[in-house]
Amino acid sequence: MVQNPLPVAATAYIKFMTQDGPVATQTISVPANGRKSLHVNDFVRTRWLATRVDSDVQLFAEQTMYFGHDAIGGMGTRSPAKSWYLAGRVDPAAV
Repeated sequence: MVQNPLPVAATAYIKFMTQDGPVATQTISVPANGRKSLHVNDFVRTRWLATRVDSDVQLFAEQTMYFGHDAIGGMGTRSPAKSWYLAGRVDPAAV
């Protein structure tokens, strides 16, 4: 999930990486004072994954993993940033 706390639209550049390097990229528009969610399994079907988020403005980025109807969320932050690095593991049952 990427959240834009500013009153102007933002462009975020998402890069999905495995231990072999970058495997997929996605550019998204995040509306002013809005948020956008991406489903990683739509882009990458592997068990080990890291995600890099870069933006033209400061955003919040959060990683939440879903297992059936359960979810694990990331820690909150106190301030936005232009770059985020998120490590994680995709649900093996979804691969």
